[in-house]
This record gives sequence, C-alpha cells and structure tokens, in this order.
Amino acid sequence: MRKDLRTAWLLLLLRDGASYGYELRRELTARKMKLDPAVMYRGLREMEQHGLISSRWMRSDTGPKRRVYDITDAGLRELARVAATIAAAREEQTTFLTAFENPGGAVTAPSS
Repeated sequence: MRKDLRTAWLLLLLRDGASYGYELRRELTARKMKLDPAVMYRGLREMEQHGLISSRWMRSDTGPKRRVYDITDAGLRELARVAATIAAAREEQTTFLTAFENPGGAVTAPSS
C-alpha cells in the first residue's frame, strides 16, 4: 500500500474514534487493505511526529497495556486535504474512462 494511502486510511479509521494497533490492522484487513504490521507501526510513529495523531498508553482488562491513537485537528485537516486530492483524481480518471469507452464521442465532465 502506498504511504499516502496508508496515512489516509489510518486517519480515516481514527476519525471515527481512538483505536490501537491491532484493531487498526483488523479494520484495514476487513477493507481488503494489506499492511505489514512493522510498516503500520512505523507509519503511526511518523504520523505522531508530524502532529497528525497523538497516542497514550492504556491499561487493558485482558492483557498488556496498549498504545491508543487519536486523530488531532491537524490530522483532520490532512484527511480532508487527501480526500479532496482523491476526489479530483477520481474525476480525472472518470473523464478518461468515459472518453475511452466512447471513441469518437463527445467527452463531457462526469456529474458529481
């Protein structure tokens, strides 16, 4: 998974509430996203260094303490920026596919 998409997915999952690494991996897997655990944790640390997320240790009733991650205001802004970039790319790709599927036809912008 590309780094920018990995970051976007992690921010999106954290937007819905604080979570810990194992749960984030489970959510990504449920969405057919494959991510090596070491890469994910390295990415989470990097996101925290850039102020996109924060973390804290939390006691667990069923095992060792867990590091719980939360999205920050800067993370919410980055998530919105990435979503806008993805939407613009999707529009460009849809326009291309429409032209490809209609050779010689008029190309019109997709309706959003």
